[in-house]
Amino acid sequence: TASGKTEAAFLPLCTRLLQKSEIAQTSGIDLLYISPLKALINDQWGRLDRLCEALEIPVHRWHGDVSQSRKAEVFKRPSGVLLITPESLEALFMRHGTQIARLFASVDSVVVDELHAFFGSERGRQLQSLLHRVEVSCGKRIRRVGLSATLADLTLAAEFLRPGQS
Repeated sequence: TASGKTEAAFLPLCTRLLQKSEIAQTSGIDLLYISPLKALINDQWGRLDRLCEALEIPVHRWHGDVSQSRKAEVFKRPSGVLLITPESLEALFMRHGTQIARLFASVDSVVVDELHAFFGSERGRQLQSLLHRVEVSCGKRIRRVGLSATLADLTLAAEFLRPGQS
């Protein structure tokens, strides 16, 4: 743990974002990071914000402890990376469902951290549903990346991230 998994995943994804932004100006969140814990989001936000700052890629947190004014900024100027819990993503669908397509139109990839924490649970099935709903709302297939320090079975991860397609 804390050995650089997130950075290892984010470096090539940020490179993709930079290449994409050179081709076309995007309007929306470019990369979605889903974590099982608010505390992990807060920790990763500090690390990813420093990593992305030099690249001029904004990093936003979205969970119950984030102020409404910060969330309103994301709606006003959606861009960069959004760090969110499954429950906050569900609430976003419930409260702002009509704006999801606009907010996530530019999403290139979804990173699910601590993937193993979602296996075999209702919360995991909720996350699978949310990933599908994001794609349906955006009208496109989105790259899904899973991170875990304790997962050895990659087929289990692939099956979780894309049920029935691994």
